[in-house]
Amino acid sequence: MVIWYISLKKRVSNPKKIDNYFEIQSTLHYICHRLKQSLSF
Repeated sequence: MVIWYISLKKRVSNPKKIDNYFEIQSTLHYICHRLKQSLSF
């Protein structure tokens, strides 16, 4: 929780980092999704 709060503060202080964070999140989500699809055969 504390770590999350610190990272949130960092993101708020640097708007460019917010975009980067969401890009990384969506990329990870996509990779996980693809892995699940390939494992479901």
